[in-house]
Amino acid sequence: MRNLAFRHQKRKLKIMILTPGLPPWKIGGEEYYSYYQAKTLLKLGHLVHVVTYDTGNAAKKLLKRIVKTVESSDSLMHYPMACIHLACSAIFRHKCRPDLIHAHDTYAEGMSAIILGKILRVPVIITWHGAELIEKGKNFSTMGNISRRLVCSLADAIIVPSNQVRSSIIERSLVDPTKISVIPPGVDTSFFRPIEETDGIKQTYDLNDSRVILTVGRLNKIKGVDLVIQALPHLTKKFPDLKLLIVGDGPELSALKELASRLEMENHVFFTGFVDRELLPHFYSSCDIFVLPTRGEGFGLVYMEAWACGKPIITTYYAPEIVNLIKEVGGGLVTVNDPEELNKMMAKLLSDSDLRMRMGEEGRKIVTSWYSWDSVIKRNVDLYYKYLGKESSSAEDKSKI
Repeated sequence: MRNLAFRHQKRKLKIMILTPGLPPWKIGGEEYYSYYQAKTLLKLGHLVHVVTYDTGNAAKKLLKRIVKTVESSDSLMHYPMACIHLACSAIFRHKCRPDLIHAHDTYAEGMSAIILGKILRVPVIITWHGAELIEKGKNFSTMGNISRRLVCSLADAIIVPSNQVRSSIIERSLVDPTKISVIPPGVDTSFFRPIEETDGIKQTYDLNDSRVILTVGRLNKIKGVDLVIQALPHLTKKFPDLKLLIVGDGPELSALKELASRLEMENHVFFTGFVDRELLPHFYSSCDIFVLPTRGEGFGLVYMEAWACGKPIITTYYAPEIVNLIKEVGGGLVTVNDPEELNKMMAKLLSDSDLRMRMGEEGRKIVTSWYSWDSVIKRNVDLYYKYLGKESSSAEDKSKI
């Protein structure tokens, strides 16, 4: 068995990735994870095929630069059937039978991966990003539960981004706990980095000579942006030049604007709406502190992005993975979901530039040391080899019968 595993670890792999989308056509955690997964696997010398929805011309051009073969179609309405169609097309047209299938999500992509895995007799790994487990706070539909339980029972392994998502899945009895591996997402530390030239953003939002608080993310109730706005009336008495920059869009946008108006904070709060990802490092670098008093977080990638840009953060106990890193290494402060307590934490950081600098440096070190995409994807690859070894061992045993 040791020799068998050794042989697998010496050869390069053919990996098929099933994902709901890829940037810039579709932007989200799963999409960026898939993008960097494919890019890093190629850099490591593996052959990658990506199967996804029709991506539009702009995305196709991008994909062809980072993935050896991308097949897309808008001719089939049902995604599982489209996935199978496209995967078979890649296999037969390009003679690239995968060694392993890796799908993102347990619904359509996961079901497609299971069917393909059974047809091709190759291992199937599912990454369950788990945002819906944290954000919805309620049970899936009956069909959703049946589908997810079936996919998880037939998959060889399930990857989740955090222990919190792992616990939530186990509580719902959806997955055999022995199948679950916790592998967090990565951060592109060459992209998210401290940037000195931020005059354009500061001029656009009138941030010159101001202390700046930044929050980034989809404007859902769960993100707790309302708590930051509620803390401003007290905070601006101590820091009259204070500005809050809210980057993102979502269903709470109107309510948050009304809240800022009701508290007479319109001159201190700026809503940017959706911002192109290329500008995010500039926004992070423009702030003094990054604040997101979340009410529930599967992992918390925006905190990592802020850290990568050298900024201190403030979070809550509802982002346990980030809280543990702060306790172990530093990089920020932890508070409860209360405007008064949040006000104290923000005032503490805004009053101490040396503390801000030290925590920003600690955060940058956390990300570059543990959360680069190279280190994250290498952990994925280790899991691939593990299950390919089991698959080959099983095949050898059957041949002896």
